[in-house]
This record gives sequence, C-alpha cells and structure tokens, in this order.
Amino acid sequence: MGKRLQEQDIVFATHEQYYKEYTKCNDLLILENVPEYKEKLVASHLGPSWAMDSTRLDPRIFGMGVSRPRVYIICWRKNVLKWTADFRLDEFVRALAAKPLLTAGNYFWQKIPETTLTAAEELQPNDLLVLERNLMDYRAMANMAYPDLTQYPKNGRPRGELRDGSLMALTTNCSKFFSEEHHRFMEPTELLSAQTLPTTRLQERACLAPKLEIKGVNQNLIPKFAGNSMSTPCVGCVLLAALCGLERI
Repeated sequence: MGKRLQEQDIVFATHEQYYKEYTKCNDLLILENVPEYKEKLVASHLGPSWAMDSTRLDPRIFGMGVSRPRVYIICWRKNVLKWTADFRLDEFVRALAAKPLLTAGNYFWQKIPETTLTAAEELQPNDLLVLERNLMDYRAMANMAYPDLTQYPKNGRPRGELRDGSLMALTTNCSKFFSEEHHRFMEPTELLSAQTLPTTRLQERACLAPKLEIKGVNQNLIPKFAGNSMSTPCVGCVLLAALCGLERI
C-alpha cells in the first residue's frame, strides 16, 4: 500500500492479484499490513461471502522493547468456517498482554569491541561525513541514546528510541542504529532479534524454535530482511487466536 498514493499506487495491483489467486484455493486468510490498511478495504476485495476480525498489534504489547504497529486481519469464508469462540480478537490480545521488560539497549546484546564511525566497513567518504554530522546533531538532542544515523535529525522526524525507551520500528534502511552506551552500530543478528528471530542456540532454546541459518548470507542484506519481516510474537498471537476461535462448519 503506497504511503502517498495508497490504493492508487502501482504496487497495489500486487494486493489485488493476491486476493484473486489466494481465495481460489483457501478458506482462511490472515493479513498483516500498516495500520491504515482497514477492514473496509479488505471487504471490498473479498466480497460478502467472507467474514473478518482485526486488531492493531505492536510487539510492546507482549513486553518487547521495539515498536512495530501493524494491523492484523483474520478473514474466513462464512460457508466453510465459523467463529465459535466467546471472545473477539482484541480480547484475546489483551489476555496475552505483558508488562514491558525490554528497552532499546537490550537489543545490543552481542559482546563485541567498540567501533568508531571511521572503522565502519564499506563506507564511502561522503557517507561517513553524513553519519558523523548526524551523530553530532543527535548528541545535541535530549534522550537520543540509540539514533538511526541514516536519518537526518533536523528534518523534524528524528529516529531513535521512543519515549518509553523502546527501539524505533525497523525499516529496510535500518543498518545504522548507533548506541552511545556501547559505542557501536547494531549488528545484523541484533536487528533480527528485535523481531524475535533467533540466531543463536541460546535464543533457539528460549524461543522453542529453530534458529535462522544465516551463514553465507550477505551481512549487508540482513538489515533489509529484518526491516521487511514481521514481529514473531504478533504473528504467533494471531495464529493462536485463529486456531482457538475458528471451527469448520
């Protein structure tokens, strides 16, 4: 969904084709998108034979220390499936909510040496000057201990930790989160952990899920993967709600 043109954006044609092809062979559809992606929009493409329920989720609801507000919509074909639970999706989410325990600093968990901007790999001179300038400008601002140095702070939209101390939502251009405390950039594996995607054996055991096999993956591409991915706790919550709430007719 285009940020400015929305449904008129050329990329929305992909969504329209997805609805058309997916509903040919499935009776259940779960959507994740930006909060502006409303039920009304989905209903206009699925038609009256489909029912749906939606909720707005953010990893912070489940105690995570990173922001990523998204709308999740469960859609089901009414002549095949029925919502039989005595709760709505919003109520299910509230039952699983947890007090926030993590902050932006917790995602800098790797034990690696401090780095300097001049030691950053694959930086061109002009790129280095931009990062240095942005860091100086962020240091002049209050409460910006974890800034995104790819973003110019004086444009009125600085990117760093939020007021509650959580990490700003990851984007496809999030490779330069900088920690003043740790004096280094966030590592690619740390960006993945912000989406609760395990990359170590310890994380694998904690998540009860196999760790990602990222050996051989270009490290410069991982931030883009992380910025494009979905928050695992949010996805798990919606999948569990669908399993608990829906029954085949």
